[in-house]
Amino acid sequence: MAREEKENRGTNLRIGKMVGLTHLFWQNLEREKQPIVSTGFDKIDEETGGFLPQEYWIIGGDARIGKTSLALNFALSVAKQGKNTLYCITEMSDLRLIQKIIGIVANINTKKLWDKERLLKEEIDGLFTTTKAMEKLPLYTIAGQSFSARAISNLITLAEERKLIFEVVFVDYIQQLLEAQGQDWFAGLQMASFTLQTMAKEKNICLVALSQISKLGQKAIVRGELDVWALKGSSAMSQNADVVLLLERKYADIEQREQLRIKIDKARYGESGIYFDALFNLETGRIKEEAYG
Repeated sequence: MAREEKENRGTNLRIGKMVGLTHLFWQNLEREKQPIVSTGFDKIDEETGGFLPQEYWIIGGDARIGKTSLALNFALSVAKQGKNTLYCITEMSDLRLIQKIIGIVANINTKKLWDKERLLKEEIDGLFTTTKAMEKLPLYTIAGQSFSARAISNLITLAEERKLIFEVVFVDYIQQLLEAQGQDWFAGLQMASFTLQTMAKEKNICLVALSQISKLGQKAIVRGELDVWALKGSSAMSQNADVVLLLERKYADIEQREQLRIKIDKARYGESGIYFDALFNLETGRIKEEAYG
């Protein structure tokens, strides 16, 4: 039985002839240009092409650097384009997540959203308008639950059966997936990353996973040498990724602590090693790209 499976393993592979592939090239070249699914950041779109189907992205950075805030800014940008978006996070409850999202959309200090007494009447009126508008966004969430990469894949399949097709899916963050919680966490992380990459290909979505930084990576930040190998368990997932974004911020410098430096450390089909700056409003979570020439 095992031998028969091995012999048949390649029977479903698709072989492309040059005549067919050249026709595909011209059809693609001459078709009406399709709008990209924008990240909301011109520089990232310029270097990566935006959130493309079948791509696997990783956003890495130290704790409290702004990974979740950046990913939520991305997710909101995608949803505002009318694209079905799924945001999965383990370490935040539904309430904390929606407070963070509202803070970004309304550009209001999220701490004020914890207690009505902290809000002015005009702020409450503005929040009513904001939340009503947000209800129309095709942004879906899974929060405050433990889940595996396989469970996310199964959920997306179930959604497809109900005619809900996601285009971009965020996983916050990969080291918290159940596959990576066992005794052999590295092998589990490798499996989780492979599952996410496969999910992107098979479901025709862009999969964006957030990642922690290792202890050695934290030292690399101090030396100004942050790269893909700073990710926790980098060798288990970096080769799978099409795009890797790394984040840096100067905590100690009061004047620059809101300056978020984003490095496009890997872009499989574009230029890598490019830095650009964004302004990170620490109170609201909103991130705005600085102008560049």
